[in-house]
Amino acid sequence: MIKNIMTVMKNNIKNKIASAVGSIGEWYDFSLYSFFIPVTSKVFFPSSSNEIGLLKAFSVLAVGFLARPFGAIIFGYVSDKFGRSVSLKITPILITLPTFCISLLPSYEKVGLISPLVLILLRFIQGIAIGGEHSNNIIYLCESGSKKIYSF
Repeated sequence: MIKNIMTVMKNNIKNKIASAVGSIGEWYDFSLYSFFIPVTSKVFFPSSSNEIGLLKAFSVLAVGFLARPFGAIIFGYVSDKFGRSVSLKITPILITLPTFCISLLPSYEKVGLISPLVLILLRFIQGIAIGGEHSNNIIYLCESGSKKIYSF
C-alpha cells in the first residue's frame, strides 16, 4: 500500500515538473520576442516614425496570442485522436522551430515585404503550438493526477 502511494506521488511530481518545464519554455519564447521588440521594429518594420515600427512589432506579438485558441482546437483534436503524449511531443518542437527560423530571417531592407510577412506567419505558427501545448498540458495533468478525492 505504501509502495503504491509512493509510486503515485513520484508520477505526480514528475508530471508537474514536466508541465512546469513546458510552460517555462512556452513563455520564454514569448518573452524573448517581447524583449527584442525594439530591435525587431527596426529590422522588420522600418518607418519614418519609431513609434509606428514599435506598434507593428507589438501587433505581431498579438498575432501569437490570437492564434492560441486555434492551437487549442487543432491540438485538442490531435490529442483526442492520437493521444496527449503525441501532441505534447510535437508542440515543443513547433514552439522552438519558429524561434530559430525568426533568427535566420533577412531584414526588410534585403527582401522587402516578404520578411515581415514571414515573421507574422512564424509567430502565428508559434501561437498555434503554444495554444495546443498549454491546453493539453493542463488536461494531461488533470488526467494523470490522483483519482482519490480528498475532502476536508
